[in-house]
Amino acid sequence: MARDARRGFLASAKRLDEPMMLDLAGKLVTEHGVVAAWNSVFLPCLGDIGEMIARIGSGVEVEHVASAAVLQALRTVPRSSRMGVLAALLSTAPEEQHVLPLEALGASLSEQDCLWRSLGARVPSRALCDAVVLLRPAVTLVWAHRADLAAGVPLEELNARSDTLLAVAGPGWAGLSLPDFVRRPATLTAAIELVLAHSDV
Repeated sequence: MARDARRGFLASAKRLDEPMMLDLAGKLVTEHGVVAAWNSVFLPCLGDIGEMIARIGSGVEVEHVASAAVLQALRTVPRSSRMGVLAALLSTAPEEQHVLPLEALGASLSEQDCLWRSLGARVPSRALCDAVVLLRPAVTLVWAHRADLAAGVPLEELNARSDTLLAVAGPGWAGLSLPDFVRRPATLTAAIELVLAHSDV
């Protein structure tokens, strides 16, 4: 599945063939699940596109169309409608614009009938703190792809104002010294397992 799907998705992306990408992405999520689609196809393809842009200095339009197709496929996964404690609050660091990894996590949690909310991109520190206090999630996970963005996350304040389990994800946290109360799942699967271990599912 993976090799042929990657080849087809990448070729469609380079042609800006949005209908084909939407069809492929949707089928991958429906037939194989979010984790398999993300790890085997979406993430490698987006990585290849990023490397292409860095190498030739063009192709941002390819990245944008591919990302949009992945996002649309992830958002087709039905959200849980049950009542219960919010298992996860997903947020980016202040000024962080990359939200696709959080969307993949959210869609994966939906497949597990897990309650979650996302605050989206470029979440100010105050907004994140206020949301944690209001929603009281079991786990709060913050994504950052660069260290300078990760540095803007008020980990100590979040810990002081709530009993939520704090977790961070993304390459921006690599090499940073983190407080003992912060978890850092290294993969999508690890992040899912962390949330499920602290949820009421």
